[in-house]
Amino acid sequence: MTSKPTVLDEVDRRIIQLEMERLSIKSDAEKNENAADMQRLQHLESKLLKLYDKQADLNARWQAERKAVLGVNDLQEKIAEVQLEIEKAEREYDLNTAAELKYGTLPQLKEQLEQAKSKEEDAESSAEEVGEPMLRDEVVPDDIANVISVWTGIPSAKLLEGERERVLTMADKLRERVVGQDEAIEVVSDAIQRSRAGMNDPTKPIASLIFLGPT
Repeated sequence: MTSKPTVLDEVDRRIIQLEMERLSIKSDAEKNENAADMQRLQHLESKLLKLYDKQADLNARWQAERKAVLGVNDLQEKIAEVQLEIEKAEREYDLNTAAELKYGTLPQLKEQLEQAKSKEEDAESSAEEVGEPMLRDEVVPDDIANVISVWTGIPSAKLLEGERERVLTMADKLRERVVGQDEAIEVVSDAIQRSRAGMNDPTKPIASLIFLGPT
């Protein structure tokens, strides 16, 4: 939530790169008064103006989305704290405090939360109109797969592959690694497929297998 979105970070980096290039060309153009350098300088400045406009637009979108999401999160935390205070007051028989929190403070916070969620939805709708939202306040399977993919080197597509697809293609995958043991591969694959299909006895092991070969 606090990190700058990738798309905005890329624009920032591109601006820095072009600014450095512009300063270098400007220095050469002022020394040599070269027409080609002046033309390149004008072209760079034109690109930079467009990038600065894009940067401002993306930054405004990011701040609006961030403000909406953080507002919702903050209110949810406050509601959780008030609920804990209510439970504590009830345990200590401090009924006046419990009633004040339960029927005064808590409904107000819940109403503010609904308003904040409505603003967040409006911000998301506005973001979808101009492109994909820049922020999310939830972790989705793609996020987890991407992180594990970086850690393990396993492509994220394989991590997201469904259980059904993995089981059905298990024999083919094993044949890529285990050579000359087709019968063993079929026995193992059949046992796993029966288990996943719910056709085996749940009180017994999936299978009892002994793998024999040269020592």
